[in-house]
Amino acid sequence: MKLNIRIKKEIQHSIERDTYLNHFSEIDCSLGSSPYGHSSSVDTALQSVDYKMLTSYQDMYFDPNLLSQILKKWSQYGVSKTALFFGHGIYLLVERIMYKLLDISNGMLGYGPQFNEIPSEMQFAGGIYKGIPMTNNFEFPFEEMMEEIAINGIYAVIYIDNPNNPTGQIISLDKIEKIVSLAEKKGICVIIDEAYGDFMHDEQSAFKLVCKYSNLVVIRSFSKAYGLASMRASYCAVSDEIAPYFRKIDVPFEPTLLSAIAANAAIGDQVFLENVKKKVRAEKEIMIKGLRTLGFEVLPTDKNTSILCVYKKGMDVVKFFEECNVKVVSGVAFNKTNSMMDTSFARLRMPGSTLKCNEILNRMEEVLNSKLSFIK
Repeated sequence: MKLNIRIKKEIQHSIERDTYLNHFSEIDCSLGSSPYGHSSSVDTALQSVDYKMLTSYQDMYFDPNLLSQILKKWSQYGVSKTALFFGHGIYLLVERIMYKLLDISNGMLGYGPQFNEIPSEMQFAGGIYKGIPMTNNFEFPFEEMMEEIAINGIYAVIYIDNPNNPTGQIISLDKIEKIVSLAEKKGICVIIDEAYGDFMHDEQSAFKLVCKYSNLVVIRSFSKAYGLASMRASYCAVSDEIAPYFRKIDVPFEPTLLSAIAANAAIGDQVFLENVKKKVRAEKEIMIKGLRTLGFEVLPTDKNTSILCVYKKGMDVVKFFEECNVKVVSGVAFNKTNSMMDTSFARLRMPGSTLKCNEILNRMEEVLNSKLSFIK
């Protein structure tokens, strides 16, 4: 009888606790889309569209407009008009390269954890993927990658996301250049995925290297800092040696006319971009300090990127955030590139305001305290 009473009390306590936590409204920190909206210039540009143009193939729009904006940004580093190509998002540009340009039988070299979908696509296509694990401190495994390229330089392609997804750390351009240089000597193509690149300074971008090396492809998106995720607009710069081959496999009329108009307006408003980056820095400072105070580990990350990776040994961190009604991306999503990644890791995107940051941290503290109370 005493045992049954004790069990009933614990069950009742659990019900009360779950009811107490249900008052939390959801805060979405999962997908990498922007919580800061987009430039008002995008709204103005789309409102002025002559929709009669929708009946035609408007690939020529890219030449005097969006292409010019991108050249304005990157031509100082030697990027030319003939080196630039557009696409419906980064994923499809990389897919095009893998399926149509490379001999995938030699596979892909990467590092982990990193964005899972590109390595997965290599495997689906029939190639192998080898991910060099980050160091014990979860930093970019530069020495290990250089050694792998030097000793086993048989790969078709090296894939590097910079900034890294999920940690948000930025790999130095010096290290990337050394990898590209060594890979060039081995005849290996290098793809640098800069999906979160607009959170970096332009001086940190591999776009600076495109005109220096024959084996380089650098890709960017308008989905993250510019807040145009649903527009599916992206662009890449390739070396002069790759450009003629890429032109043969390029698909016309990408992205859509409306996407190109929106992207053109977005990239032209650098004041908006700087304001987004300022907000990210403020939020990230609060989150990193608060998470560490609560006993969580934050993997190495850059203060300017909108994502970070949270870890706590022995805890289901993903479930914990669910109890706080905060949506995150489970570490399992990056398990293919690093087998250590499980639910004790979670990627968290900045929520969109310092107020929400503090709300998340307050919830975390409440839930932690409720767990301690339940144990007692």
